[in-house]
Amino acid sequence: MRVGSMVAFCLAVMLFGIATFASWYEGSDLVERPFEWDSTAKITSWWNHGAVERENISQLDYFIYSLKYKPLFPILMLISFVYILFAVGKRWMKGKGILSVYSAGIAVMLFCGAMLVGGSPTEGGKLMMAALIVSGGLLTVYASFNYLQLTRNIER
Repeated sequence: MRVGSMVAFCLAVMLFGIATFASWYEGSDLVERPFEWDSTAKITSWWNHGAVERENISQLDYFIYSLKYKPLFPILMLISFVYILFAVGKRWMKGKGILSVYSAGIAVMLFCGAMLVGGSPTEGGKLMMAALIVSGGLLTVYASFNYLQLTRNIER
């Protein structure tokens, strides 16, 4: 792995860690807003059969709250995580046709995620949907060009 690629990968891992911590911190505001528990504390509601109290709010619900109302860090988490997945796949599947399938698979998962958050009425949900679609679109374009390049090399 080249030095530039290694630095970019390490920066993406650090960005993911920092963005995760910041999202978790910003989402902890959910504890102080009981009127948001019905619409945001979905995971806690599932785990506790509908009973949501201040003491049993799941840490994962913090990320949902952060995504809905303070979406900068969750979107940075998404972008850095997708880059990490792509970089690992590119490193391990270098020169293989499976890289196109791997990239397309990640793109499909991103598009499915966009469909899940697509009905969100909040600005954060709409921004996350846009980030998922753009990321998935870029990976689809990359997978297409990689596949075309691979088929041209096979024909020669």
